[in-house]
Amino acid sequence: MALEDLVKTVAAEEEVTPTQIALAWLLGQSPSIPLISGTTKAHRIDEGLSGEPDLTAENLASITTAEAAILVEGDRLPDGVLKVAGL
Repeated sequence: MALEDLVKTVAAEEEVTPTQIALAWLLGQSPSIPLISGTTKAHRIDEGLSGEPDLTAENLASITTAEAAILVEGDRLPDGVLKVAGL
């Protein structure tokens, strides 16, 4: 939630959507990162691609620091899905 709050704050400051900030942050890591949309709604794809927020080095560093501090625990998928997938 801390990372989500930070992304929302930066988005509000830049007057763009949190999706646009997330995409800009990913692209700020490396221009060769492929972005794969998980949406099924065309307007969400348009939203993500419209405008390019100008993230400052401070914005990028804040998001990166917050992301690095998050401890990820548990399986990536529910047990039933892992079993079906043979994982």
